[in-house]
Amino acid sequence: MLKKNLWTILFTFILIVISFYQIKSIGDFRLDDSYITFSFSKNLSLGNGPVYSHDLKVEGYSNFLWMTLVAGAMKIAPQTDVYLLARILMLPFMLLLFGATFKLTRSLSSLSFFSGISLTLLALSSDIFAAAVVCLETIPYTALLILAFSLYFEDSKNRWTLPILVAAALMRIDGFIPLFFFCAFAWFHTNEKKKWIIRSIPSLLVYCLWFMWRWEYYGFLFPNTYYAKSQIHTILPNRGYEYAVASLKSTGFLAALPLIIYMIIKNRNYKTVFSLLFITLHIFYVIHVGGDWMPFERFFIPILPIIFSLMSAGACEMIKSLRNFNWIQKSPFIAFSLMSFLFIGIFSCRFFINTNEEKGKIDFIQLQKYHVQINLVETAKLFSLLIKPGEKLFPTMRVLLRILQKLMLLICGACVILKLLTEVLPLVFHLFMGSHVQSATLKNNLSFSIQLTPS
Repeated sequence: MLKKNLWTILFTFILIVISFYQIKSIGDFRLDDSYITFSFSKNLSLGNGPVYSHDLKVEGYSNFLWMTLVAGAMKIAPQTDVYLLARILMLPFMLLLFGATFKLTRSLSSLSFFSGISLTLLALSSDIFAAAVVCLETIPYTALLILAFSLYFEDSKNRWTLPILVAAALMRIDGFIPLFFFCAFAWFHTNEKKKWIIRSIPSLLVYCLWFMWRWEYYGFLFPNTYYAKSQIHTILPNRGYEYAVASLKSTGFLAALPLIIYMIIKNRNYKTVFSLLFITLHIFYVIHVGGDWMPFERFFIPILPIIFSLMSAGACEMIKSLRNFNWIQKSPFIAFSLMSFLFIGIFSCRFFINTNEEKGKIDFIQLQKYHVQINLVETAKLFSLLIKPGEKLFPTMRVLLRILQKLMLLICGACVILKLLTEVLPLVFHLFMGSHVQSATLKNNLSFSIQLTPS
């Protein structure tokens, strides 16, 4: 027992060291999208409601619950840097993600050793830590999602699964996809369909009431971000497919396929079927919406813990099936499993830059750091000196229209003057000089003819 505890402490220490190194290597990575969410949080904490600025009711966020949590933190500590508050809030969700991944793998495999492998792969994934440092809703959403799935895999009648999935759907607007997928799968899988429906009504009612409130408050069925990106697949029809291929390539997903396929063949229970169907649905959804512009494949982060868990469970099933084999016969299969884990660990970790996609991702992170911290944050500091707290840059829209009207008049006047100087005056000068030259020539010709005429 003592030896087991020592191994657990050593393993935990290794995970902590890897995590700190990941965070240090990523640095102070910020995105303007986070500041958009924080603007809504600030107004909510000040009592202005979930608006972007001064009664401007536009749903420019897609992460209601995360926005609300940050608003609560800003209410408690209004003078503290909002990014610091968000990163403090992010810490328990990171711990929850690791704990939920351990539970998920443990529910799929019978050996805790392979749960440790899943956690190691999670710690080596630089995209997960980049998402955490950025402080958008990706990590909280993924943590709630994996927690709900792990509870469902442990006990298909667990009463907390659906409420947690509703919380995930409030955390991110497209969380309704795993929510409704779970409802359909759980209803089909259970033998007590009426009891399941009755038990599900309170949680689904909360989600429906929230959805109707935001629809009535903002006036649109989906957030503004959805409509802003709705034409991506029309303008760039292959972007979703290219995003999916690049993401799966950068995470080394192909190395996980053999072990996942082995797991599906060897253990075709409802847990494996559920996981496979959800991964497939999620990939098709990401392709359909056209992926994302952010440099850490955040749309694929929600399925990474499931992929790691299935892969680890597949290796566990393979080892169990070789129980009666000797070590010489086992060694090729063990070596293959270890190489697969090593391959994914190397590909998903920024310690090793081994693809052009990964190099481009790191360069883009540096570009975003400069853009946000120099171009945006410093500009905001300048405006804070010009505008007092609570004031507007333009007090009313009427003032703004007047300023624009005066600017247009000045521009039109300048254009008229420029037209006079460059076209009209040269034409008048040319006509005047031309008539003067013509009269002088005529006078000279006349005097010359007079001289030639005999008297």
